[in-house]
Amino acid sequence: MQPGQPFAGLSARLRAIVALLGDVVHTRLALLAAEIDALVSASLRALLAGLAALTLAAIALLSALAAMLMAVPESFRAHSAAIAALVPAVIAIGLFRWVARLSRVSAFSASLDELRRDLSELRDAPLSSGSRAAGTAADQHSSDRR
Repeated sequence: MQPGQPFAGLSARLRAIVALLGDVVHTRLALLAAEIDALVSASLRALLAGLAALTLAAIALLSALAAMLMAVPESFRAHSAAIAALVPAVIAIGLFRWVARLSRVSAFSASLDELRRDLSELRDAPLSSGSRAAGTAADQHSSDRR
């Protein structure tokens, strides 16, 4: 037995674990970048929908008020102005609620779930039979031969 030989298996296992952790970090960073891209596009859609809701609410309110006030006799103008203001307000509230629903996005839920799964897999991985990374590479190589 040579002096450095007992630690050769341990250092190979440690290198394999570090390589596996590097692969996990690389995958998670790619996942995070994809999620951030999806969040940016969802936020932009919500912003544009909110602006459209504001614009349409203002136009509807003004046009409804003008039409109602011109069409009704003078004695009913106050009541008709109130009714004309309620209809676009209800529509605007519906649009604002839709925008609020669009903006409710859980930023990192999928990544955290996957990280928890990876952590449990790392804890359950047997170290005595070799590294998991080497095993998966061997499995992939054998499936490529088929």
